[in-house]
Amino acid sequence: MANMRKVILQQINKYKKMSNILDTITGVVARTHGLKKNEVFTKYRGGTLVEARRQIMYIAKQEYGITCKKIGDWLNLDHSSVVHHCKKHSDLYQVDKNYRDKFDKAHHLMTALMTRPSDVKNIYDVINEQDDKIMSLELELKDIRSKFKKIQNNINQLNIEVNG
Repeated sequence: MANMRKVILQQINKYKKMSNILDTITGVVARTHGLKKNEVFTKYRGGTLVEARRQIMYIAKQEYGITCKKIGDWLNLDHSSVVHHCKKHSDLYQVDKNYRDKFDKAHHLMTALMTRPSDVKNIYDVINEQDDKIMSLELELKDIRSKFKKIQNNINQLNIEVNG
């Protein structure tokens, strides 16, 4: 009975570790592609999403030995889709520089995260803060552009009234 309990606890811990690894891979790859982690799980099939999912599958399978079935379950895909995407990754990596650059960036970050988690976590927090600042500045810029356009329209209107 004690042995069975030990085996069950080992399996639970193994599953939790695998889920944490998949979650980390998903977060790193999503960030590399400029996506939010939850976007990876949507049914959309835009190019960036497909690339991100493909890279998640490849890293999980090749670097961490996670089965195609488990990866498929994680991404709500059939295991045969995982097999297909892992094969497709190798082809794209050879011929598509942009794809290769994004993969290499995610792969290096994932490797660093797994070997020096505290250092990378601090860097990751800084990146998150910078991303928040960038989003805030982009919203502010959008507002300024809108105000500028209104001023331009007012000037054009005044020019028409004066000249017209």
